[in-house]
Amino acid sequence: MRRKDPDLQRCAVCDVETDNCCSACGTAGVALFFCSREHQKLVWPSHRIACGPGKANPFFVPPKYLSAPKFSRLVEYELDADGIQPFSPALASRVTSNGKVSLERALLAICEQEIRNLPFYLKHGAVSKGNIYMRSAYFCTSYDKRKSSLSYVEAVAAADPMDYAARLIALLPDFDELSVAAQTMSLHQTLVLARLLQLKVRSKAPPPSYKPEYIGGALRQLLVQLKPFVRFDDDEHAQRIACGFKNEVSQFYPIDCWFVVDPDGGGIVDFKWKALAANN
Repeated sequence: MRRKDPDLQRCAVCDVETDNCCSACGTAGVALFFCSREHQKLVWPSHRIACGPGKANPFFVPPKYLSAPKFSRLVEYELDADGIQPFSPALASRVTSNGKVSLERALLAICEQEIRNLPFYLKHGAVSKGNIYMRSAYFCTSYDKRKSSLSYVEAVAAADPMDYAARLIALLPDFDELSVAAQTMSLHQTLVLARLLQLKVRSKAPPPSYKPEYIGGALRQLLVQLKPFVRFDDDEHAQRIACGFKNEVSQFYPIDCWFVVDPDGGGIVDFKWKALAANN
């Protein structure tokens, strides 16, 4: 479980200091705080994906299965993005079972791994980070203008929370370099942020306990998680990360945000944000 830090021991939703921790995640060694039952319920549709033993620590990314047409669309998207040579239809047929394919198999196929080694990769979790990447790529296909009529906001509203959370994680360029503990906490908090952003843009009215400013609080809790684990070499690198999240969040809730970095090389001191006048 995380060491006690007054700056980290805050509600994952609204960022107020609290001693209340999700008990199921606590038994798995993850200290994810909620100031009230209402705030835990508010994000439960996304938090339940990784809540409790066997899912919370290490963070378990559930398998996702695609129909053959969606698999082909994902592969085409990835090839267009990376400039890879044309995908082999024969390889596609080898990873498809009963007309469906898992993202793990899709990842291995796109990377042209030996399919005979697939059981080893799945058993030993060697594709867990890749699965996060593939979920992000799958989300991106949902608003690809060449293949979809959805706007980006509509795609976010309709997305599986894990798919959109993976898209948010992609905004952390140092994610692969973080410790397992830091990755785990970042993923938990990203699911919370994804839920709050989706509530903001969905046509159905959000629950009475929801306030748009919780988006800023959840974003701060996500990025302040990096404080014990990352020592930025320079302020510019830190602010590029903040700018990426600012651009993403501001599509739904305009904000300004920035890291406060120790000028003497002591790493992140704090993360600050403020809502912009467009929200009024």
